[in-house]
Amino acid sequence: MAARSVILMDTNRTPAVVDDKLGYIVTLNALHNQIHNGNMYDADLADLALANNGVLEFIIQTGAGDLVHMQFRGSGGGDVNLQLYEGTTFSAAGTAVTPVNRNRASSNTSVVTVTHTPTLSADGTKLADDLVPGGTGGNATGGSADIFGEWILQASTVYMLRAINISGSTKPVFIGLDWIEPGSPVTS
Repeated sequence: MAARSVILMDTNRTPAVVDDKLGYIVTLNALHNQIHNGNMYDADLADLALANNGVLEFIIQTGAGDLVHMQFRGSGGGDVNLQLYEGTTFSAAGTAVTPVNRNRASSNTSVVTVTHTPTLSADGTKLADDLVPGGTGGNATGGSADIFGEWILQASTVYMLRAINISGSTKPVFIGLDWIEPGSPVTS
């Protein structure tokens, strides 16, 4: 039987790349591909001396018509309680945080608006509540976590990520967001 060959192409008829030395097809996982396409963003906030029971809060406002796939991160020099809310209302959104595109050569900008230190009217509906264990008191060693897994956020909705220092003393606390905006229309 004669040898056959197949050419793999994407929807734009671009052929798949084959490694010259080893002969395997070069692929990217979906998340890595979103970075290459300029659709992955990051926003972070740290307080290096957050008082016991002090809070860090992000307001996250999603754009109309786009699905946003978001992951939430938190860390602290001691125990930190992380909470996620949906339907948060505020009288002042707070200070703007500029989302950073993870593809530094891309000119894409995010449809998500992120602010910190809002003046809240109501927390909204609590979706998740988690502990980042880092210890308490003077012997706390700190901890970090990618919490809650990935969430697909509702379009045109306000969310809040809150971190509460519950270590018993002043500690550094950090919150972060990583998200992709694949440009998919909202589907029900």
